[in-house]
Amino acid sequence: MLWNTRAFWLFALAGVFSTYLGPWFFYESVVRFSPSKASVFQVSAPLFRALIAWLFLGERLTPLVALGMAMTIGGLMLVSYQPGFFSRRHSRSEPSLAAIAASARETVRARLFRSVLLLGFGSALAYAIGNVLRGAAVRDWNEPVLGAFIGALSGLALHLAFSPGKRRLAQRLLAANRAGVWLYVLIGVVTISAQMCMIGSMRYIPLAVATLVTF
Repeated sequence: MLWNTRAFWLFALAGVFSTYLGPWFFYESVVRFSPSKASVFQVSAPLFRALIAWLFLGERLTPLVALGMAMTIGGLMLVSYQPGFFSRRHSRSEPSLAAIAASARETVRARLFRSVLLLGFGSALAYAIGNVLRGAAVRDWNEPVLGAFIGALSGLALHLAFSPGKRRLAQRLLAANRAGVWLYVLIGVVTISAQMCMIGSMRYIPLAVATLVTF
């Protein structure tokens, strides 16, 4: 195996986006809004990937492939859409002065976290950037298994560095529900296995097509 420093750092940077930022935005949107709303925005990820791959890698799609992608994404959005998705609840009573003052004091961070658009599209964009970086790396260095592990380790390092309560992580794991912990372990095994296969396919087919198949 020949070492490729550039590809190594591309895989590591891909882990920042796909293993850390993407899941963080996605789980925040799931918890704050609902799985159905979060999944609608995930469907848009192949569009971001196609655009980024075209801008930075010069990857072009034939009209037939682009039409097939558009039809697939449209179908997935129809399946994921639920009535009332864009509706907002309005209160019948006028807001009090205390409520107005509290709203004015609300931090920008809290306001951003209440935006389904920001969290949803943020997750889709992070996954898209990460997968384009993986595609660029595997085309220079045909090591999809090692690349997936490099990205996973860089994402794990960020989780350990920035997650709240990291000093009590060991105690929290010991006190957590055993079934839930093992489900997360199974999710990790299945996810990284899928990433290895997808990264390997990116060497031979367009990035946007490779990621669209996973949907």
